[in-house]
Amino acid sequence: MSPVPYYVAGLLVFGCLNTLTTKIQWTMYSVGSDGTDRRFEKPWFSVLLMFLAMAVVGVVHGCKVCAARYSKRGYLHDHLVPDAS
Repeated sequence: MSPVPYYVAGLLVFGCLNTLTTKIQWTMYSVGSDGTDRRFEKPWFSVLLMFLAMAVVGVVHGCKVCAARYSKRGYLHDHLVPDAS
């Protein structure tokens, strides 16, 4: 079986989770130093997590490209969708 449906399902699930957790983080309230409730405008933690996630993806992609250079057949030549013929 082709892995493409799993890739699509993963993109949908993790994309939805990303959107929901970001929305939750940006609508949270906390008690400020003066005792009043304040809404987080842009929590630094969510920005840090997004940066780290993008950095990890970049490192993984770089490793795959490096490994493909030293293999017989690079993964960049593989088709995502198999030929119908």
